[in-house]
Parts: sequence; structure tokens; C-alpha cells
Amino acid sequence: MLGLLLWVLLAACGGAGAAAPEEPVGPPEPQPVEPREPVEPPAPRPPAPDEPIGPPASGGGLIRDPAYVDETELLIRESYPLQVALLVRGNKPTPCHELIWEVEGPDEEGRIEIALYTLIDPDVVCIQILEPFEEVIELGDYADGHFVVVLNGQVVGEFDG
Repeated sequence: MLGLLLWVLLAACGGAGAAAPEEPVGPPEPQPVEPREPVEPPAPRPPAPDEPIGPPASGGGLIRDPAYVDETELLIRESYPLQVALLVRGNKPTPCHELIWEVEGPDEEGRIEIALYTLIDPDVVCIQILEPFEEVIELGDYADGHFVVVLNGQVVGEFDG
């Protein structure tokens, strides 16, 4: 009986010593990563006058947020009639906000009103960091008269057609 017990103990201990030594395990070798080509996002565009701003596919409504304007410049192209545009630089609240603008006018007083804002789907998860933008908003052709350009309630320039 003692011999059997001794044989079992030796067999158990001997099996561990007979195994091949394990190789040290270290961090995996770094694998080369193929660079991804940058993808240009589609240029934002204002909605057509008859195009409704509908709910996103998730069924919720879009939220209107401000666009933070840092700088504006009136671009007047030398042509007849004058072609006028407004260059706007600023920041969107997040990269997921879509920049939208609406141009109205000129009215009887020659005021061209521009509403600039952003839209976002509240169901979208997005990094909370400002996203810079630079956008040229075409205002149209103007032949005669004095015109005042107003962006979100602030006068940003004047010109004579």
C-alpha cells in the first residue's frame, strides 16, 4: 500500500518536470496599421424653401442650436450686377451639428437678413468639442441701391449696388 502511494506521488510530481519549458510571454509585437484616407464631409447646404426639416430616422425631432460666429467678411465680386457673398468663420457646438442658414431679402429698406444656426439629432452621441467652420454664403446679384447685411440680428456690412 505504501508502495502504491509512493508511486502515485512520484507519477504526479514527475509529470510536471517532464513537460517542455515554457517560453517567456511578453507583449505582442506591434503590427503595422494601414493609414486611412481622409474623407471629406459633404458640404452643408441650406434647405430648399419647400424642403421640410423632418425628424431623423430615430423618430425624435432635431434640435436647433446656435452657431458661434467669430468673424465675417462681405465678399463683393466686381461684375454687373454685383455678386455678393458673406464669408463666415466660427464654431459649431460639436462636430455632429449641421450648419444651416436662411437668407431673406432684400426688403424695401435694402436689408438682407441671414439666420445662421445648427441642427442636431438629440439621439446622436457626439464628442463635446467645438468644431471650427468657414462658410461662404451666397447672397445673390444686386444692381442698384444701398444694402445692409444682417447676420443673426447684427449688422455685418453694407454695400451699394
